[in-house]
Amino acid sequence: MGRIAKFFVWVLMVLLFLCAVLGGALYLMYRMAAPEPSQVTASFAGAELKSPSVTWTTPVLGDLFERTDETQGGVMQLGTIGTAVPELAVTGADVVSAEAFLDGQSVASVSGSGVLTLPANGTYTLRVTAQVTPKRANGPHGTYVFEAEFTLKAVPQITVEPASALQGDVVVVRVEGILDGSVPTIETELSPAYFVPTDTGYEALLGVHYNKSGGEWPVTVTCGDTTGTLAVTVSGASFEKVTETLSDAMKQSAAGSAAALKAFNDAMYGVYGIHDGELYFDGQWKWPVATGVATVPYGAFVTDGATGEESRHTGIDLSVSINTPVTAPAAGRVVYAGWLDRTGGTVVIEHGAGIKSYLFHLAEVTCSVNDMVAQGTQVGVSGIAGYTEKPHVHFEVRVGNQSVDPAKLVNGSSAAVK
Repeated sequence: MGRIAKFFVWVLMVLLFLCAVLGGALYLMYRMAAPEPSQVTASFAGAELKSPSVTWTTPVLGDLFERTDETQGGVMQLGTIGTAVPELAVTGADVVSAEAFLDGQSVASVSGSGVLTLPANGTYTLRVTAQVTPKRANGPHGTYVFEAEFTLKAVPQITVEPASALQGDVVVVRVEGILDGSVPTIETELSPAYFVPTDTGYEALLGVHYNKSGGEWPVTVTCGDTTGTLAVTVSGASFEKVTETLSDAMKQSAAGSAAALKAFNDAMYGVYGIHDGELYFDGQWKWPVATGVATVPYGAFVTDGATGEESRHTGIDLSVSINTPVTAPAAGRVVYAGWLDRTGGTVVIEHGAGIKSYLFHLAEVTCSVNDMVAQGTQVGVSGIAGYTEKPHVHFEVRVGNQSVDPAKLVNGSSAAVK
């Protein structure tokens, strides 16, 4: 029995030794499984965020176990920033959230990369959480937490787009980051302009007429205690030359009379100054007739085929069949709907901030003043009406009294519809 007992003791000791060796090897392999965290980077208000706290989990031994490593980061001091709409950019993460705290209260947040809208000047704490999810079952994953402190001393940000404009363009003036509730005002000789509120501040539209001389046009904006002057550089555009001939009978008709022209001017002067305090449209405009063909473009030099006299064209002529529906090119409010000897059935739509569409030579008007119309709503029917001898719709756009190129609003190249 003594020998048997010794044998079992020896076997037990061997097993314990093997377990110790195997356990030690497993522990060594676990410790030597170096984690390889993903490269997550973040920036805020143009400054790179550093020293994040990182929790990273790595599978080891063929996914039998997981190793979790933690690195404690620090709070980065960003100093003073001057914009109330700073941008957060994070790369390398799958899920991102950020919060800004003022006096211990959460006052702004964003999911993913984007802009935080800060409500007041002061000292803030920023916390950005970026998660890297497993790309396979039990794959590596982890969380980065960036923390920072900064002081906001913001003044309103004033921008113009485009800063370099062509004749016929619409220029957008934006004021963002207003923290004291001030309403901005604008002064410029480029065109009438009226600020309307937007999600991030205020916006005004400027019309660059085809006859505006090239060079710099100052735009001065005042908001609270802040006044800034920016320049819009205007360059000449290329305009076509077109010959149009009207019969003597038309020229001598009531539509061609001085009285008809005066009545038209009086009616239009009455709507130029209308400017509703909101933008009704969002995105590209549409042609008012679906099948129209542009025959005389905006700004064209139009020569009278009989007399040789030259004039300029303030809109776009769209050749179209009689009785074609005429629709609103963008959402807005009807501010003129009626008949004028010069332009026949006439519709003017205010689209907000003083930008209007003008539709002339309609055979019938199917809307009324103060109607709110959506884009594509029928407002009339085409025909041969007013001072014309061919079926067409004259499509004009003005900011205040300054005509601009409607085609740029329709094709999406205008800053006003981007």
